[in-house]
Amino acid sequence: MGHTGVAVNARARVHRAYRAVAICLAILLAASLAGPLASLAMMPIGPGWAAPITPAPTATPSASPSQQRQAGWSGSYSVYRKRTFAVQVNDFTCVAASVQMMLNTIKGTHNHSTRQQKKIWHYAQANSYYPVSDNGADVGGWVAALQHWGAGSYYFDVSNTMAAALRDAAVQMRKTHKPVGIIVWGTHGGHAWVMTGFTSDHDPLAGGSFTVTSIQAMGPLWPLGTIDGHSYDPGPKTWVGMAELQRKFTAYYAPHSPEWVGKWLTVLPG
Repeated sequence: MGHTGVAVNARARVHRAYRAVAICLAILLAASLAGPLASLAMMPIGPGWAAPITPAPTATPSASPSQQRQAGWSGSYSVYRKRTFAVQVNDFTCVAASVQMMLNTIKGTHNHSTRQQKKIWHYAQANSYYPVSDNGADVGGWVAALQHWGAGSYYFDVSNTMAAALRDAAVQMRKTHKPVGIIVWGTHGGHAWVMTGFTSDHDPLAGGSFTVTSIQAMGPLWPLGTIDGHSYDPGPKTWVGMAELQRKFTAYYAPHSPEWVGKWLTVLPG
């Protein structure tokens, strides 16, 4: 009995040893197949041992709406449409012709008729902010005519500097996608242009400061009309740089319009 028992116990130990080895091999194989996390899960956590800490990925902050707009800013903006240009029919209808161009741009029309221009001229005269003294019309009449003929909300803006006037014009053009009216030759009583675009160092809608560096404009005297015997107005889709603007987009001076003397006048969409 004793030898038999010894022999049986020896076989049992050998069997248990083989079984332990098999279990270890199975654990190692499972760990290698499951990857590092599985092997860590099978490791006992005791005193002095800590699982390795993997840093959480750093979240990339999303761009603000203003940054997104700025990232997509091409540097220029234009609302110009083909066949919108109108020539003024006499020396006094620059505002009326500019109203025609703006209406064409807003509505997608191509009305250049003399009859309509004269109607606009008389309406603008009758609704000017100050009494008409030179057979033309002022920015008050310009605004009234635009609204009367269905251009939507417009108002005239009075600025202390040319740079401020151009910034206001750029902001409103970007907001409304409509053209702007500007009074050039202001020192000599004024002449009307239509501003259809601009370039700037930053998007006016992105917030913060920005500078307008040129404008796209057209004047109703183009291509044959002159001021003081010299060609003055830009043709359709013409870009006008700052040097030319400083010569032509000057502060307004007219004794009968005291509130506007020394100011830059624009007609802006609201």
